[in-house]
Amino acid sequence: MPELTTKNIMKRNAIKLILTSCISLLSSCDLLLAKDFTFNVGVSAIYANINDPKYDFVNKYETVKDPLNSIKSINTGITKSFDNLNVTIQTNRLINFPLTRTVVDKKTGITLQNKSKITSDTLLVGYRFGRFVPALLVSNTKLDKSLYYKGNFQGKQTNHTILYGLNFGYLLSRNTNASLIYIAPNKELNLESAIGLGFNYLF
Repeated sequence: MPELTTKNIMKRNAIKLILTSCISLLSSCDLLLAKDFTFNVGVSAIYANINDPKYDFVNKYETVKDPLNSIKSINTGITKSFDNLNVTIQTNRLINFPLTRTVVDKKTGITLQNKSKITSDTLLVGYRFGRFVPALLVSNTKLDKSLYYKGNFQGKQTNHTILYGLNFGYLLSRNTNASLIYIAPNKELNLESAIGLGFNYLF
């Protein structure tokens, strides 16, 4: 597990402060009563290119071949529009299940089951151009990984990090939004990059 440096701790605390401030802003009474304030619920299917130093995935493209099986959580959030500027806070804490994949230990060659669960609180800031809403994405993320050998628990690892990315949204209708998602590389999660598709319903 990567060592937490003072710089990383300060960066994480700063992001948490920004997220908390935005949540407080979007939750104020005046904004809750505003016409341009909406709730949203959505799902996303993500393919993550992970280069783990200890394990290889038996089927690296499993989540691409079966994207519906990779949807293990539902995002819920709130959006506030300031003219064409959109600010959204989302979390997957309410409904979130682990994803099980088969991995091989690079050192021993033993096949294991890897159960991973990602918990994320995400801030998106975007600007609307007609039906297009490109947005910057910042996510306070926790990854829990548990390993099993023939059903027997072998160990658990937890990583905390901040993910950055882009969200290219397109308004299909007044209440529905589809998006292309890109997540930048992240050393703490051994993530080389990630891409995905998202779908949100606004009400």
